[in-house]
Amino acid sequence: MQVHMLEKRLAQAEFCYGGLVDPDQYRSLEDAYRKYEFIANNSRDFMTLIDRNYIYEAVNDPYCQAHKKSRAEIIGSTVADVWGERIFNSVIRDYLDRCFTGEVANYEGWFEFQGLRRCFHVIYSPYWEKGRVTHAVVVSRDITGRKKAEQALKRESDVNTAIAELAEAILSSDSIEAISAIVLHYARELTLSRYGSVEYVQPETGEFIPAAKDAPARGEHGPGKEAEGNGTPAYRLSVPACTRIETRCVGRINVERPGQDYDQTDRLLMDRLAMIYAIAIEHKQMEEDQLKKEKFQSIIEIAGAVCHEINQPLQAISGYCELMLMEIGKEDLHYNKVKGILRQVNRIGGITKKLMGITTYVRKDYDGENKIIDIEKASM
Repeated sequence: MQVHMLEKRLAQAEFCYGGLVDPDQYRSLEDAYRKYEFIANNSRDFMTLIDRNYIYEAVNDPYCQAHKKSRAEIIGSTVADVWGERIFNSVIRDYLDRCFTGEVANYEGWFEFQGLRRCFHVIYSPYWEKGRVTHAVVVSRDITGRKKAEQALKRESDVNTAIAELAEAILSSDSIEAISAIVLHYARELTLSRYGSVEYVQPETGEFIPAAKDAPARGEHGPGKEAEGNGTPAYRLSVPACTRIETRCVGRINVERPGQDYDQTDRLLMDRLAMIYAIAIEHKQMEEDQLKKEKFQSIIEIAGAVCHEINQPLQAISGYCELMLMEIGKEDLHYNKVKGILRQVNRIGGITKKLMGITTYVRKDYDGENKIIDIEKASM
């Protein structure tokens, strides 16, 4: 990096050399210049010196390499020439102007260098000459590693918060819809997604049932397609929620965002949420199965009690019918009627026997809208 003040002093010394300046003093200045230049150019930080007209007067080698420009191409150019008018006016200019008033200004921001997105801590320090700020010394330090570590820690903290909230919802027996809403909230928040939906599998049909949704219709957007009509490609990430033992798919979490594809970190995060969601679905299904079993057992007990009560008068009716058939002949007009009553009594007896023999819960359509227990299949 060309060091501004040392260069000026060297130029003055060279001009005065020949008696006005001691040669040892000149060599000392030259040696100091080389050392400062070595330090600046071997630093990992970007270092620049910018005058009040926003023109570069000095830059170090790392800064030139980052912009893929030679020193000659940058020195003498304006900041807007190097960064572009948009970035200069929206970000850089304000900090330079504050610096020229004597303020040390600094901020952290993300920049694109050689196709890579890097985060820098930028410090603008005023350079004073004769009581006024003539230049801004700008030093930019790459803090991408630290920033990513901070983001990773925050994301991990957010994931743990999400898991804790889901665990509490599961234990407090919240509905699957309420749990799905929590899953959707954190899936969108942790992956910075604009849209999302959560589904669970209906055990009887195997179909995906929407449980929570904040998304356009599935299939409306996808990689390479326009999102919201602004030409920005939308990317979707869909992760199945599978049981750990049977590896059976019981649900699905979908998220979508425009402009940036999902990376491996997003996928691992979604996998963790999907695992908890699968546990929640399984837990809820077990609760429902248990309730069904208890309800079914109650139905069987009630049916048994009803059948027992019905069988008592049925036996009496059957006995009376047998006695009447013994007392009247076949030629009697009432004989066939009594036989008919006896057949229906025996039929009712057969039904009560099947009701008392029900072992499974099988339903059938009744009137096109409602369902009833299929006694024949349930008692097989």
